[in-house]
Amino acid sequence: DGDKMIFSKNGKNEIICGTDLFPLSGEYNLENCLAAVAVAKLMGLNRNQIADKLATFKSIQHRLEKIGQINGIEFINDSKSTNVACVEKALLTLKASLLLILGGIDKGNDYSDIEKLIKDKVKSVCAIGESKEKIAGSLKGIIPVFTHKTLEEAVKYAFRKAESGDKILLSPACASFDMFKDYKERGEIFKKIFRKLKQKRLK
Repeated sequence: DGDKMIFSKNGKNEIICGTDLFPLSGEYNLENCLAAVAVAKLMGLNRNQIADKLATFKSIQHRLEKIGQINGIEFINDSKSTNVACVEKALLTLKASLLLILGGIDKGNDYSDIEKLIKDKVKSVCAIGESKEKIAGSLKGIIPVFTHKTLEEAVKYAFRKAESGDKILLSPACASFDMFKDYKERGEIFKKIFRKLKQKRLK
């Protein structure tokens, strides 16, 4: 209710805490949080126990995982995003000035579902993997799309094009098996590329 998390049962409302206590951004994360609050209350936990846990909750790796900044450019690992719906949630959560890395093994994606969000929030798309040509064709005329042979090539290109305040977002909308063992390996390699870039800037 507004900026408060409320537990309601049998017509009685109890304020659990403010929404600002929960550290994860995005409406979908808040919806998941509310479901967890309801279960916790029904299992007998009190509001203080719930609030304490919410305040220290950490997201899983590879899902909108903020891994760091270089020269004011933020890198976000959303490798667990393997369909268009996940990319939609990421774009709804993040503010504009994004350089988006898409691609992998396509699952029959319809990129028109996120055309408006891409147009509003994304500066350019770096496409990789088996689906890179489909992505380029689907988004032609919507946003500049650049195809790349590897994830490292895509990240380095995005970094060269990015400006302070921009975000480089790996949110592929596709499975990873054409180039990686799984989404976890894809995310770990993205983080390794970030660390190499950061180390190079520190020298």
